[in-house]
Amino acid sequence: MLGHTKKHHTNEWVLSYEKPKKEPIKDSIDWKTAAKEAFGDMPSTALNLRGLRNREGLTQEELGQAIGVEQSNISKMERGKRQIGVKIAKRLAQTFNIDYRLFL
Repeated sequence: MLGHTKKHHTNEWVLSYEKPKKEPIKDSIDWKTAAKEAFGDMPSTALNLRGLRNREGLTQEELGQAIGVEQSNISKMERGKRQIGVKIAKRLAQTFNIDYRLFL
C-alpha cells in the first residue's frame, strides 16, 4: 500500500456533550439602574459623555483633540470630577451631532 493512502489511527471513543441548562431570565432592570450598579453614583452627564465617546469609537485623546480640550479634562468629565461648561457642551454636541443640553 502506498504511504499517502494509509489510514491514520483514529480514536474510536466519542465524547458525549450535554448542553448546559439555561437558567431562567431574571427580571430585567432599566439602564439607569444598571449604570448605577456598574459605575456608582456618577452624574448622568458623565455617563452620557462616556457612552457617546465609546459609541463613536473615540479615545479620550481623540475627543480632546476634536474639541480642543486636554485628555485629562475629558477623563475628569467622564468620572464626574469636572463639570461640563456650556462652551464645552456645545463643542461636544457638535461633535456627536446631538443637543448640547444633554451635557448640562
